[in-house]
Amino acid sequence: MNVKKSEEVYFLLRLYPRMKYLKVNFIYDIDHKLFVRNFLRTINSHRHQYLQSLDFQIPKINVQIINELEEMINHEKLLRHFTIKHILNYIHLEWKLI
Repeated sequence: MNVKKSEEVYFLLRLYPRMKYLKVNFIYDIDHKLFVRNFLRTINSHRHQYLQSLDFQIPKINVQIINELEEMINHEKLLRHFTIKHILNYIHLEWKLI
C-alpha cells in the first residue's frame, strides 16, 4: 500500500486488529526513526497481539539506518526479541509475540 501520512498506518491497525503482517510501500516525507518508535509504542500500548512484522520502504536504505533503528529499539526497550534487516528496498522488522 502507498500511504501519504503515517496516520493511515495507525488507522489500518485499528481497522484490522488481527492483522499479522504489515507492508507499507512508501510513506512520503517520513522520519524513519520517529515512525518506528511511534509504531512500536502504539502496538505495545494497544496490545496488538497478532501483529508480528512490519515492512516499510524508505528511499535510501543502508547499514547505518538499520543499525540506528536496532540500537533505538534496544535502548528504548520497544521490543524484546526481534530481527531487523534490509530486504531489497524495504526494512523488514519482525518480532516474537510474548
